[in-house]
Amino acid sequence: MVELTRTVRLCVNDPVEDRGRLSSAETAVSNAYSAWPAMRGLGRYYEVTVGYVGEPDAETGYLVDIKLIDRVVRDRGMTVMNSAIGSGEPVAVDAVVAGLLEAVGPEIGVGVRWVELGLTPGLRVRAVRDAEDVLMVLMTQTFEFSAAHRLFLRDRSDAENAELFGKCANPAGHGHNYRLDVTVACDAGGDARLPMAEALDAWVDRWVIEALDHKHLNVDVQAFESLNPSVEHIAQVVWGLLEGRVEALGAGVRLDEVRVWETGKTSCRYRGPAGAVNLGG
Repeated sequence: MVELTRTVRLCVNDPVEDRGRLSSAETAVSNAYSAWPAMRGLGRYYEVTVGYVGEPDAETGYLVDIKLIDRVVRDRGMTVMNSAIGSGEPVAVDAVVAGLLEAVGPEIGVGVRWVELGLTPGLRVRAVRDAEDVLMVLMTQTFEFSAAHRLFLRDRSDAENAELFGKCANPAGHGHNYRLDVTVACDAGGDARLPMAEALDAWVDRWVIEALDHKHLNVDVQAFESLNPSVEHIAQVVWGLLEGRVEALGAGVRLDEVRVWETGKTSCRYRGPAGAVNLGG
């Protein structure tokens, strides 16, 4: 089994901007890399990503025609987006993304497992069907913090630590600009709702960013008195800071995953004691 992802960039524009012009549907796609429909005035920019799972065709090597994904998202997906934005009512983003999955999935094929809506460079909302066909919605927000640390084991000599950790064992420590992705989830179709982005932001800021930002992890953070502050341990500590407080985000909301990026090439994803810890590429 393989998973193919395809991202469709599009803009939802104010109808006022279309007055006297051909609609986007009536004009040829000329720059899908940037976005199509293209931006008119102060429109809204989104990225819709589709995840498709299955076995590639033995002859063509294709899992699904990506042009089909593009066409369906710009047709059925735009209908969902325009309806939500033009309703005049507050928009429940989790319901919209669940609606996107239900709208485009049957048109593209049975292999569609999830659809994700990119709202900002850091904020994404995904609707996914699990192995039991339960529809879930997940929100991921990106944060940053800066911190210093030293990698060393207290029961080893300086020479042994230098052998194990290289320059990272420097007694003076060193710093990183960390990036943090926090994902929360709830089941779709019930009373549970994903939090507003500002609520998620404030929650993570209070319990994680204030605890770790501009701190020397070995010295200033109690959790690392007995833990070597590797990126793996940092991810587990972040989970611990959040998991017991998730009820503040609303009934039915649960912490799904944290991912800590130490550099652009090294990250660790953690999903709790029953989940797996995986180094990212």
